[in-house]
Amino acid sequence: MGTFIQFWLMTTSDLILTKLKLPAISQTPRRGLLKVPPPNRFPKVQIRQ
Repeated sequence: MGTFIQFWLMTTSDLILTKLKLPAISQTPRRGLLKVPPPNRFPKVQIRQ
């Protein structure tokens, strides 16, 4: 568990650094994910697509 927590902290810190260095690239996938609705909340939209 200790190694997993250390690896998780390293990856999260790397992600935070990349977001600070490249804000435009890090914000684009967030907007795309927010536009996609959850399948359980909007089943009609998923069926139409």
